[in-house]
Amino acid sequence: MSYPQPALTIPRVTGDNAAELDAEIERYARAFFGTDAELAFPDRYHAKLTNENFSDSKLYAVEGVTVRRDWPNRRNTVERRVDLPTVRGGGIAEIEAEIKRLTTEFFGSETRITPQDGECKVVLVPDAEDDKKYEVKGVSVKQSGKWPTAA
Repeated sequence: MSYPQPALTIPRVTGDNAAELDAEIERYARAFFGTDAELAFPDRYHAKLTNENFSDSKLYAVEGVTVRRDWPNRRNTVERRVDLPTVRGGGIAEIEAEIKRLTTEFFGSETRITPQDGECKVVLVPDAEDDKKYEVKGVSVKQSGKWPTAA
């Protein structure tokens, strides 16, 4: 007789970067499946900016990821996607540098990073009180890689 295999859905984890989010996902999974279990971590997740509805101090949240026991021939890959905070700058060089800084800060490297969309819309902030008169919202980037802790 065959029984259904348990799969743990984690409602919400928070962190300031991909490494913190990965560690939180693993912590919940190991608490459920055991510290020695071989696990199949999710093959993708989308880190969204936290907002005022939640009282934690972390910048990003991931919701609804599922972890299972590992199975033969499973590929240990993950596509992490992140929505960056609003970026302001005095010109294109400053905007691009800030997007690059935030992306590298989240992922920890520039390896295998691609934009979610081909362009981002920059708008003029007419009443800016400093020299950062251009703003871009909604930049989303992704990175393909492997789970660092998977068996």
